[in-house]
Amino acid sequence: MSKYSKEHEKEFIGKIRKILVHHPGATILNIQKILDSNGIRLDKDYINKLLRKIRYERAYRYNNRAIQEAIAEYEDFVLYASGELMKMSQNTTNDMVKLAILNSLINQRRNLLKIQFEVGVFDKPSDNGDISIVQILKNLEEKKI
Repeated sequence: MSKYSKEHEKEFIGKIRKILVHHPGATILNIQKILDSNGIRLDKDYINKLLRKIRYERAYRYNNRAIQEAIAEYEDFVLYASGELMKMSQNTTNDMVKLAILNSLINQRRNLLKIQFEVGVFDKPSDNGDISIVQILKNLEEKKI
């Protein structure tokens, strides 16, 4: 357990981030010397622990951003495909083709919603775990999807 409070730890992380901005290739010992020259004496193992936290946070942000971009691309595709499928359904008189198109539209939207629920774009209802169509439509109205 660390001998520093969470507030001090956040302060140290901020100072280390600032050092990394000015000296991107700084080693643990370089960071320790810079902090020491500013009146902050930290053990190299503790600095290493804070560096691991910084790296983890960066990796998490990059991963989260990549996921959001992929979801946005998929959503754009679904919206485009939905428009094209709706044009097709309006141009056909065959009821079986219309049903197949509508089924495809429903499946696309269901898959998109499932992905969005899984990554946390929407909050799942906490009652019994079932997702009602009314709740989905409310979420869609709120998010303008």
